[in-house]
Amino acid sequence: MLKKFLFLTLLVMFFVPAVTHAVEIPDVTAGKKHFDFSSGCWVLTDNVYVHWNKRELTIRADYAKAQMGSQKVWARGNITLEWQKLVFKCDNIFVKGKEKLVDILGSVDFEQEGVVKITSNVAQYSWSNKIADFYGNVKFTAQQVNVAEGLKLSNGTYEHVQYDVKSQTILALDKKYKPIPSEMSEPEPQD
Repeated sequence: MLKKFLFLTLLVMFFVPAVTHAVEIPDVTAGKKHFDFSSGCWVLTDNVYVHWNKRELTIRADYAKAQMGSQKVWARGNITLEWQKLVFKCDNIFVKGKEKLVDILGSVDFEQEGVVKITSNVAQYSWSNKIADFYGNVKFTAQQVNVAEGLKLSNGTYEHVQYDVKSQTILALDKKYKPIPSEMSEPEPQD
């Protein structure tokens, strides 16, 4: 009886928010996965693969934790995030699905196929406005990138580069450093 109750609870937790918020349920595989009731998260380890068909978004990692209702995903270790022709590689990510933002931390490598390659310490990408901000020790190799009026590209390292993925344009090159708020910690158990 308890097993049936837990199973039904799990179904309600996953499918009611998905239906009411029109959330696409991703294809998820991992060497090991379990549901942690104390945090309300799926915990995935060993060869984690998460793919959303409609968004053309794929995350590969060593470890991930996902809250389906809040649409938040924390992942770490050998991260590859692919979205259409964009590829981010890094150490850690925090996806905030409802906000359409992803924080990318640690040894960030970004590539837009045939256009630009950018490396940095941290980055933030908004898939609603298609803007990526790169912070700390930013270097890039432009292949066919546009540059906003008034900007002059030069070799070297920047503290901040802002890039518009849609128009393939560098919007800002400057020495300002704005650290991304660190929300990379895994969710605490809910009361």
